[in-house]
Amino acid sequence: MKIGNGNDIVAVDDDDLFIIRETFHRSDYENNFISFHQQEAFLQYMETVKQGVSQMPALVLLDVNMPLIDGFELLEKIKSIPYFAELPIFIMLSNSDRPQDRENAVRLGAEGLIEKMEIVRGTFSFELEKLLCS
Repeated sequence: MKIGNGNDIVAVDDDDLFIIRETFHRSDYENNFISFHQQEAFLQYMETVKQGVSQMPALVLLDVNMPLIDGFELLEKIKSIPYFAELPIFIMLSNSDRPQDRENAVRLGAEGLIEKMEIVRGTFSFELEKLLCS
């Protein structure tokens, strides 16, 4: 099955990309998976999207806790560019289960927040489906 517009799934995480990538490769999702360890590389990629060189992602997963620019700041930065105001789906990933993180993610334009433990528990796809269908 394909998520959203069928284009790439993009993940930005400074330390757990291997686990996230493997989770998607073992899932039923047919979208291509692109990952970035550094926020600057992600921002450069998004510039290529804006220029029409790359396609608009179907889904962007952002880690909340990253050095330099955290996921909330990165989401706010991307969403402040009019071209990306309607970017299909942003979902934040966090090691935290703090309600204020979830509220902050939604306030900034994310569909929601998924705890990284859901990946370890094997329930990540289920949690993702809940957010995509809500």
